[in-house]
Amino acid sequence: MKNLFLTIIFTMIAIFSSHAQLIPLTPKSNSIDVNNLTIKKLSNSNSINMFDGNEKLIQMFGSPTSSEPYVFEMEERVGTLYKYSGNEFYFTNRFYSFELISSAFAIGNNNNYLKVGDSITIISTFMPGYSISGNDSIIYLKNGADYVSSAISIKSNNNLITRIRLINF
Repeated sequence: MKNLFLTIIFTMIAIFSSHAQLIPLTPKSNSIDVNNLTIKKLSNSNSINMFDGNEKLIQMFGSPTSSEPYVFEMEERVGTLYKYSGNEFYFTNRFYSFELISSAFAIGNNNNYLKVGDSITIISTFMPGYSISGNDSIIYLKNGADYVSSAISIKSNNNLITRIRLINF
């Protein structure tokens, strides 16, 4: 009984401390305003912003390779997953998340873009002053001066970007 109690306590501490570490309390140099972010399809240069709906996604990027209902368990709602050649875009009643695994799409701010296959050093061009450490990079998102509960996760291997994802916490 004592072991069960301790296991529960340590698990709760681990969960709460890891979640608290995700949202910065003080301004970080690795943050960007969500209002400036767009996702661009490189074959036709059409783009959507982070507040667009699924109608705009299909209008700008064309028909997806596939679409299917997707259950967002934490929010207890069903949305839609749109796939474009392996790249995934998730929608609830709004744009929710994405995962880019090919160079068909890029994320940026109308001046500088990141895409899978780019050198990891391009992050410092995208965000001057950003310090790269290891294979995982996080760019926190703000709406004006306030941090939102989302971030851009960038995975790399051998100094090349292998995945770009919008994560929500």
